[in-house]
Amino acid sequence: CSSDLGGSLPAATFMVPRMSDQPSPAASRDSGRPWVEPGFARMRVALVVHDLDPGYGQGRYCIELLRRLASRVEFTVFANSVRDGVLPPGVSFCRVPAWRARSLTTVLSFIGPAEWALRGWGDGLVHAQGLSCWRADVITAHVCSAARLRGLPASQHGLRRFLTLVSPVERRFYRQRRARHLIAISQVVAGEIREAYGWNRPVSIIHHGTDLDLFRPARDAAEVARLRAGFGVPMGAWLWLFIGEAAKGLSGVVGELAHFPDAHLLVVSRSELGGYREQAARLAAMTPSPRRYGPGANTAYLRQRTAMIYARAQGVRVP
Repeated sequence: CSSDLGGSLPAATFMVPRMSDQPSPAASRDSGRPWVEPGFARMRVALVVHDLDPGYGQGRYCIELLRRLASRVEFTVFANSVRDGVLPPGVSFCRVPAWRARSLTTVLSFIGPAEWALRGWGDGLVHAQGLSCWRADVITAHVCSAARLRGLPASQHGLRRFLTLVSPVERRFYRQRRARHLIAISQVVAGEIREAYGWNRPVSIIHHGTDLDLFRPARDAAEVARLRAGFGVPMGAWLWLFIGEAAKGLSGVVGELAHFPDAHLLVVSRSELGGYREQAARLAAMTPSPRRYGPGANTAYLRQRTAMIYARAQGVRVP
């Protein structure tokens, strides 16, 4: 393990400082010791996530936690990779090996090494992001694999295989004895975890926040015109906006285009879109109404329901 991606991480102990041990804000600045409000101990938290990367939903979630809490909490991130520049000062990093051949090998090969690394970490609270370790105190559920599998079309062969293999392991993960609290990103996800995996312990619903500097209506008509021109969307056209991984429902959205001949679909995704372009081309060939299939772009992972909320916030008409 390393601190700030450089040097060795010494063995740590968990202790509650006495009031007399607390530095003043000025002394903290002079000594480099973190300032802690009088009467409060500086909590130790292990944040377990496959990748600390703002391009992935779980990674971005953890980055936002670190940005807001690192001044008050002693964090150690246990991850396979960390994007350069995302670790706030004072946050330690412990690399967890994983076999990155594909998503399935990443998830399953990460758990064992993460468990081994956490055993040597010491006392503190372990906050796991989904299926990532066997000693979680708090789990944040971003998605339920068993629920996704039930609603997945039979044509999604690769994803169905992944979810079929992962769901039994995920069920065991949510039934581990140490876990005491579940954070779910929505009531829907909380209900899916309860129903599919039998979770019967406390749950907190904490919805994802929205960065209003990034997700905002256009400032003026000139900005609207510039954005639409950049994506090849005519002014005044009815625009559908899909943001996120294509596997999270893009096929169904493309299929609906046949029922809305005046719609233009713009997709913002890191996914490979070749097959969906072919699907859209087949639909276009079956109807005389013109339509466009917007180009893809790299973006953070967002579930389809969330993407539609963002689309409404942008002033886009969404069916």
